[in-house]
Amino acid sequence: MTRMKPGTTTTRRGLLIGLALTLLAGCDPPPPGRVRPYGCEIYLRGTFLDEDPDAGFGVCDGRNRLEYAGGTKYACTLLVPAGSHRIKVADASWKAVNLGACDFGVALAPGTAYGACSGDGSRDFLLEVAEAGRYTFEVHASNRARPLIRYAKAR
Repeated sequence: MTRMKPGTTTTRRGLLIGLALTLLAGCDPPPPGRVRPYGCEIYLRGTFLDEDPDAGFGVCDGRNRLEYAGGTKYACTLLVPAGSHRIKVADASWKAVNLGACDFGVALAPGTAYGACSGDGSRDFLLEVAEAGRYTFEVHASNRARPLIRYAKAR
């Protein structure tokens, strides 16, 4: 029998429980050695991701994946055309993670963090982009049920 360091069993048990909950929630398991706040890949969904605005919310590929940046932060940089857009953050199935505005008509301002609500009752954030360009979107999930979402022109 191999002896383990104190706490190893607890850590492994915690990882196994987390993995089981992640799979039950419909998320992909996290990469080995990385524990993410949501335990699955999350994506920026929005009307600007497809020529058909409603189809843009269905886009779920590498270009709009919010990369886990460590700690409680996720981020991605995308080319966003000028105009009025709607966005949300969700996992691939919209079941485990579905983040949006807490009220109707909440418009994101560049550089300002907004508290998001989770679940089916969350609304689309409005995004008014004056100048087309590359924008960085961030999710800070220190509170998974009420994370902060912000965007700014990429540097």
